[in-house]
Amino acid sequence: MDSCRRLLLRALSLLPLAPGLVLAGANAPARIDEDEIQVRRQGETWTVEAQFVVPVPPSVAWEVLTDFDNMTAILTNLSSSRVLSRQGQVLQVEQKGRARFGIFSFAFESLREITLTPRRRIQARGLAGNTRQFESDMVLAPLDGGTRFSYRVAMVPDFWLPSLLGPSLLQHELAEQFNAMAAEMEKRFAVR
Repeated sequence: MDSCRRLLLRALSLLPLAPGLVLAGANAPARIDEDEIQVRRQGETWTVEAQFVVPVPPSVAWEVLTDFDNMTAILTNLSSSRVLSRQGQVLQVEQKGRARFGIFSFAFESLREITLTPRRRIQARGLAGNTRQFESDMVLAPLDGGTRFSYRVAMVPDFWLPSLLGPSLLQHELAEQFNAMAAEMEKRFAVR
């Protein structure tokens, strides 16, 4: 049973760079629910997709999404997040943290190559960490009174992720991260 718990906890640590979030109502804070995140599995590859809106301009959304050196203040499961190198709009970002699920927890690490298209797109490719393969794409589009996010990730975990529980675990972890990012976006926008 301990082995199964460890594997489930590792599933929670897959996406520490996940940016984004959803508009719940005109004056309500952005909120994305787990059931708004689609998770599919084909062979070893897990695909996650989500679209949502946050009531902030793209400039504020971009500021939060690319604040890698301060990401530990935004995402509570991270203990460190830092840019290791930058060549123009291509960065290498290393993150470490601890995923928590109930009374259990699991340490994780990731190293990703991030390609930025300012205020429009963030593409990430896994170089090392908890996945054998990781590619994500976040596209930002301005809307009246907000920013629309389209997020997609395809990954092959380096561990067994159960077919029945995997989608729920990924939805839960992403919704938690998305909501934390949206809250930070709204907080920074309110200060301006």
